[in-house]
Amino acid sequence: MNLTDTQVYTLRRLLSGENYLLRGDAKKAVEYLSRKSAPSIPVLFRLGLVEFTNKSPVTHSKLYSVTLTTEGINCAKSKLTSRGG
Repeated sequence: MNLTDTQVYTLRRLLSGENYLLRGDAKKAVEYLSRKSAPSIPVLFRLGLVEFTNKSPVTHSKLYSVTLTTEGINCAKSKLTSRGG
């Protein structure tokens, strides 16, 4: 699976404890504290690397916390960026 540097950095930030919120329709995401846009999260969600923390049904217009899947954890630990890090 080919990931951009930004996507790898986002996975690593999730792994280190950074919190992100994804809208229930999985179209928009933000960083929890700064509320800055996080465009990598919806892509990572579609790839199955992150999932909603809450397993109950979601409302399309509300924001929900996400967490790494097992595959996401493996990618965060094993993927290299273009700079070799």
